[in-house]
Amino acid sequence: MTARLLRLELRRNAMVWMLPLLGLLFWLVAFRRGVAYPPLWNIRATSMQTAAVSVFAPSVVGVAAWIGSREGRHGMTGLLTSTARPRWARQVVAWAATTCWALLAYLVCVGVLYGVTAAQGAWGGPLWWPAVVGAASLPAFAAAGFAAGALRPSRLTAPVAAVGVFLALQLTVQLIHGDRSHWQISPLVANPWNLGADQGVATFYRYLPDLPIAQLLFLAGCTAALLGVLGLPAGSGGPWLRRSAAAVAAAGLLAAGSAAALAGTARIDPHGMVAIPVLHRAADDRPVPYTPICEGTPVPVCLHPAYAVYLPAAVDALAPVLGAVAGHRY
Repeated sequence: MTARLLRLELRRNAMVWMLPLLGLLFWLVAFRRGVAYPPLWNIRATSMQTAAVSVFAPSVVGVAAWIGSREGRHGMTGLLTSTARPRWARQVVAWAATTCWALLAYLVCVGVLYGVTAAQGAWGGPLWWPAVVGAASLPAFAAAGFAAGALRPSRLTAPVAAVGVFLALQLTVQLIHGDRSHWQISPLVANPWNLGADQGVATFYRYLPDLPIAQLLFLAGCTAALLGVLGLPAGSGGPWLRRSAAAVAAAGLLAAGSAAALAGTARIDPHGMVAIPVLHRAADDRPVPYTPICEGTPVPVCLHPAYAVYLPAAVDALAPVLGAVAGHRY
């Protein structure tokens, strides 16, 4: 029964009509900016996380709010009370369908960007943490929009919720002052959020998963808390279901609060990465081993393999010096 209801929601979900727009926005905001950077995983992956969250968050929240307010807007709440499934179950299924379509669009967009980066010869493996944080934010945004639509059903709820989430995300970045800010827990913040200070992150130095782990815990907690809130009203189901929803909401709030508290204990390491003492591993402080790429000139010119594409230009720029040194030596 639940599987059939999910298939029905997937077929008629409004997110399907948003997929072309999401693809276009991702290309304009994230893909074009990403490929303009050098083919380095650290720069492209972290910039992708910030841009993708900015693109997907308002759209997912708006569509989820529209779907969540569907029963209230059409005056069908009382009629659907007599159906076999409780209201909370129907809402969770509709939320899951919206999340599935959003995740599909996100995975396709990120897959294209990562595929292009790999084809351009980026050294090392892809950075998965930024992609995972971006993916984990979509269920939370869908839950936030759905809760807003279900609790305040109106035609204005969807646009107001979409604009509100966009402004709230931008505000979280502006509120970060110093390395012990709780606002670093925002999915809009990549690790490192000040990448320009040291572009050797994930090239010469390892990418620290401390902040992404805390963000995943925060997003999972927010998702659980928001879905639990949907099951608290009297018409959502029986007493046992409402108690279960309250327990889910409480567990989610505890997880989200713990993650925000962990972000408040963070520090910036010498390479500009956010390190959280409770989640930090000493092994992540070791430099990344590599074999230099060298040009066969009389005086060898060597670069890190991540910058191999710049080796011919470096040799050309150093040609007068190399010639003078070679003539002096021989």
